[in-house]
Amino acid sequence: MSAYQVDIDLIDLIVSATTERDYNRDHINPLYIYLPANTPTIYTAELIELIEYRAGYAVITLPNGQPLAHLGNRADRETLIGRELIAANCASLAARYSDTNAQQLGGMISYLPADYTYRRICRDKFADYGHVFGALACLEYQSCETGQKTLAELITERTRKHCAAGVAAETDANRANWGAWTREYQQTRHQETRAQIAETINQ
Repeated sequence: MSAYQVDIDLIDLIVSATTERDYNRDHINPLYIYLPANTPTIYTAELIELIEYRAGYAVITLPNGQPLAHLGNRADRETLIGRELIAANCASLAARYSDTNAQQLGGMISYLPADYTYRRICRDKFADYGHVFGALACLEYQSCETGQKTLAELITERTRKHCAAGVAAETDANRANWGAWTREYQQTRHQETRAQIAETINQ
């Protein structure tokens, strides 16, 4: 299967899911990312600068010495995050195709990170969690050829986690806690649903 550059709309959807409240951002804040001991590959100069700027709390060192990156302290954060995702995709294409350079148009690259400006995609019936999961899987697959751990990968992993938490919350808003599901619980919910349907029919 050939690799390709993902569509800008797909980047907008992932960035929206990463930063916007209607995609459950507050539950697990993906704008804070724990960095591994070996710093991941960061492709864009803006994010390198942002993450290394300790005085502005872009990187906080936790008591255990692990660095925690904060990606959310700039007004243009969404655009910067999107450009990093695009750069990871471009780097992967350059690693796979000899006629492609990650820093210039041509070969498999039709737009560069610098060409990107974020456009929000609201979560509604046309863009929901299922679309986000598909977009994340696509971008990750199209950005894996370098074999390096990247900041883009950490962002997509974090976004997937908080969207999954959103799905869990919406599956049953009345559940007592995260681990409330059992077979008995399912059977009870099924019986309640059947009773509600029967009552509606009889009215």
